[in-house]
Amino acid sequence: MSLPDYVSRLRAGMQSMEPPGLIAGANMYAFLVPGDHAKMQAFVDKHLNVAPKATLEYKVIGSTNIAVFVEADRLTSTSQSVGWVPDNEFAFFMLLVAFEDGVATRIVTYNPYIVVDTGIALVSGRESWGFPKEAGLVTSPDLADHDRRWIAQATLFSVLDADTEGVLQAWFQIRSAGPWDASQGLEKIWKTIEDARAGIEKLIGAFEDESHAESRDLIEALIANVKAASIPQANLKQFRDAEEPTKACYQAIIESASRVGSLSCVFCTTGK
Repeated sequence: MSLPDYVSRLRAGMQSMEPPGLIAGANMYAFLVPGDHAKMQAFVDKHLNVAPKATLEYKVIGSTNIAVFVEADRLTSTSQSVGWVPDNEFAFFMLLVAFEDGVATRIVTYNPYIVVDTGIALVSGRESWGFPKEAGLVTSPDLADHDRRWIAQATLFSVLDADTEGVLQAWFQIRSAGPWDASQGLEKIWKTIEDARAGIEKLIGAFEDESHAESRDLIEALIANVKAASIPQANLKQFRDAEEPTKACYQAIIESASRVGSLSCVFCTTGK
């Protein structure tokens, strides 16, 4: 099917940059967060499995989430000469098995929640891939601080009611107290992509004991993707219809990949 040309609003208030996007000069902090498998699967069924074709279904592996904070010097487009903005993001990651006609075929990651602090990151991610990004504030600490807190703030409603005012407040935070010792923590310091691959393999290994038997071979395939510095992701991309707002004028599952081009240093630490 021939697609119409995208009408760019470059120089006219454009917020959606042309993909692929590039995040450069980033510090990334990842934490394993225990969850409830049944509730995680119910969330995936409600927000992801409602849209795929009947032959496609996603099932959650285990009951562990990965909470990731990113603070980056630059977010930009590699296909448009526009400019750059600083970028701070928070995201939860789940591991899912994709089943085609009842057969497990691959493992993907899924982000049930993402908080970003720029309109460009929000709109570009939602429009191009369907990432469920919301506007907020994301802060990461100075690692030299004695009381280190990674905080994601979002607009929250204490009660879902027409008279409730949305308030920007801390929605998720990690605290790591005590003297900073880079030699202690979940992993050693990662200084190369090879270090990161080995560390991520160990993190992924934490899911193996909790996974479905049919997914263990797929975990090996996922580790192969990690070794290739490519992380597969699944999203529901949809747009609300203007005349029938309870309907979607467009709805599809989008699977894409995030790739790591280079790595200078990653510190892994503990928190609660």
